Amino acid sequence: MEGDAFHDEQQYQEALDEWDFVEAQGGKQLATLQSGDSYSRVLSQRLITDFIQIVEGPRCAAILEANELSLFSKIRRYIFGPPLLEKRCREKLASILSLTKLSLGALPEETQYEVLATLYENLTTEPCPRRYGSHWQKIGFQGNDPATDLRGVGVFGLWLLLRLSEDSVVKKSFSQSCTKSPDSYPFCTCMMTLCKATMTLAKEGALNKYIEEKTIEDVTYHVFRQIFISFECEYSKSEEKGVLAAGEISRKIDKNPKKYVRISSILVSPV
Repeated sequence: MEGDAFHDEQQYQEALDEWDFVEAQGGKQLATLQSGDSYSRVLSQRLITDFIQIVEGPRCAAILEANELSLFSKIRRYIFGPPLLEKRCREKLASILSLTKLSLGALPEETQYEVLATLYENLTTEPCPRRYGSHWQKIGFQGNDPATDLRGVGVFGLWLLLRLSEDSVVKKSFSQSCTKSPDSYPFCTCMMTLCKATMTLAKEGALNKYIEEKTIEDVTYHVFRQIFISFECEYSKSEEKGVLAAGEISRKIDKNPKKYVRISSILVSPV
C-alpha cells in the first residue's frame, strides 16, 4: 500500500511539473506575440542558432570547395554549375544541412515539446495535450511519436514544417486534409517527403545561385513552400484522392523535385 501511495504521489508530482512547464511555455509565447513577432518564426530560428552543427552535416556537391575538385570537375562546374560558394555561405549551408543528421531525440525534452506543441497548435488551433500520444495522428504523423516520421530528414524537416505551419494557405490545406472524408491524407507524413525533396535540392547545389542574394534560411524555406504548393496543385487535379494518391504524388515530387519548383522566383518572393 505504501508503495502504491508513493507511486501515485510521484505521478502526481510529475503531472504538476509537466503542467507548470506547459504554462511557462504559454507565457513565453504570449510575450513573444505581444512584441509583434511570429512565435513560430522565433522558435524556428532558435532551432537554427541553438542546435546547428551538433552533428556533422553530409558531404555533398553544394558545399564542396574548388580544391576538392579535379580539373575536369572544376571546368564542368564552371560551365554547368552549380556555382561554388564563398566560405561564409558554404559554412552556413553546411550548418543548415547538419540539421538533417540531427534526430529529434538529441534535443532537450523541453525543446522537443515546445516545437512540437507549437506545430500542433498552429495546425489545429488547439492546445497540445502531451509529448507522446495518439493526438499526433490528428495532424498526420503515423504514430504516437513524431520522431519516428522525422528519421529521414531530422530536425531540418521539423524546422521547415514549423515555418510552413503558420502560413494561412497551409492551414486551409491542412483543414481539408485532416477530415475523415475519402479525400483526406496524413498531412505531416506527406510533408516529410517534401522536406526530403527540399533537402535533395540543397545538397545538389540547386540553391547555390541564390543563397548569396538572400539568407540561406529564407531561400530554403521558400523552395519548400513552392514544392508544397506544387504538391497541392497536383493533388487537387488528381482524379484519385486519399492516402495512396497523396503518397504517390509526394514520392513523384521527391524523385524529381527540380521539375516542380521554379527556384528563381524566390528572389522576388516575400520573406
